[in-house]
Amino acid sequence: MKLILILEDDLVLATQWRRALELKQHKVFVTPGAEEALAVFNTQNIDVCIVDFMVRENGKPTANGGITFLGKMDPFKRRKTKILGVSGMTEEQGPIEAKNFLLTFGAQEFLQKPFTDLELVATVNELLLSET
Repeated sequence: MKLILILEDDLVLATQWRRALELKQHKVFVTPGAEEALAVFNTQNIDVCIVDFMVRENGKPTANGGITFLGKMDPFKRRKTKILGVSGMTEEQGPIEAKNFLLTFGAQEFLQKPFTDLELVATVNELLLSET
């Protein structure tokens, strides 16, 4: 059993992802923002973090998302953790920018929302099997 942390402000999506990953026997923690994600990350031996680039609070984009979380992660623990960056930014908002930003901040993989449960599980499995 692997431990997976999801930082996602859309509870419907996060619940869907959690169910798909739990079917593969993973233990999954869901958090809506960076501070909650950090609290879990600092107390658990997380294998994979699924990190939303930008989260919304009260319908507005905030700094409480993936970039804040990645920037505050303990560097030693971070080296042992695989990171999957995700973003729902549209073409007008710059999905390429979100992808490049997350990869620059240490994500090993990136998925553009929307994606299927199958794509999510396959990407998480690839990360778990990868050496880097």
